[in-house]
Amino acid sequence: MDRDLMVGKLERDLYTQQKVEILTALRKLGEKLTADDEAFLSANAGAILSQFEKVSTDLGSGDKVLALASFEVEKTKK
Repeated sequence: MDRDLMVGKLERDLYTQQKVEILTALRKLGEKLTADDEAFLSANAGAILSQFEKVSTDLGSGDKVLALASFEVEKTKK
């Protein structure tokens, strides 16, 4: 994904959305994320969450929204 972003094959918004999804899924599976990945999630999860809420309302599926909401709740507990 990083390479695709750099060569222009992937737009920044889509890159950010996909990376947040992947990192959130990895975290939920128990993987330890790097400090850079944790910082990326902290900086971008809130913005992506609002996008997921809109998509989820349109599609009627809330799995991704719930996963990110759970992440946000855990983040605020720390």
